[in-house]
Amino acid sequence: MLTLNNITRFFEQKVKHNICPSCNSGQWSVIGEENNVFVVKIPLDQKLESMAIGPHMPAIGLMCQNCYYLKFYSYNQIVASIEQMDENK
Repeated sequence: MLTLNNITRFFEQKVKHNICPSCNSGQWSVIGEENNVFVVKIPLDQKLESMAIGPHMPAIGLMCQNCYYLKFYSYNQIVASIEQMDENK
């Protein structure tokens, strides 16, 4: 199951160089509220008029707590990695 704790554990284990490229801070938070993680849909279509309904890639976002820079990671790959980490416990 995908929870904020699982995602936080994933980032702590997998992301080693976590310095913000904008302000050099190292403080990030998962985009969401309480224990709900927001999944962002990144459009994959180059035609602007079809972006609202076209193909998307689900992503989980991190936001710099200092300058609010955003970065995104593949939702599907994070879920697969978390499931594998849980199996290896």
